[in-house]
Amino acid sequence: MKTRLAISLAAVSLLAASTAAFAQSTTEQGARDGARAGGDIGGPVGAMVGGTVGAAVGAGLEIPNAVLGGIPRDDSVVIHERV
Repeated sequence: MKTRLAISLAAVSLLAASTAAFAQSTTEQGARDGARAGGDIGGPVGAMVGGTVGAAVGAGLEIPNAVLGGIPRDDSVVIHERV
């Protein structure tokens, strides 16, 4: 019983800390959705794993606006004749 309580408290503290630390919307949403799905399947341990994996996936999807603004918008294909 003590182990289960300790795991639950650890999951709650990790989720609270991760929610405060993530400012990007997709990272936060990935952590929240992953924790919810993991908690439904695996309980508190599943919530911790799901939140971590969800945050990692969300961070990978987060593309900064500076990167998007640095991509040249020139034509990459030249059409010599119509097909």
